[in-house]
Amino acid sequence: MSHTTKSVSFQNSHNSKLVGILTHSSKAGPQQRCVILCHGYASYKDGFHLPAVAAALADAGYNSLR
Repeated sequence: MSHTTKSVSFQNSHNSKLVGILTHSSKAGPQQRCVILCHGYASYKDGFHLPAVAAALADAGYNSLR
């Protein structure tokens, strides 16, 4: 496996908790590039395509947040 995943959360300016999953590539270079993956209407962060996209990005050396 070329990556690890971790649940993360943030508090926004409206005091709402935002939750996501950070996928960290073991191949990420010193610049630690990160792609933000956003799902559309009627989907969610663990929908069928976003985990696969995150894994493919990790294989290519990119971190991602979904």
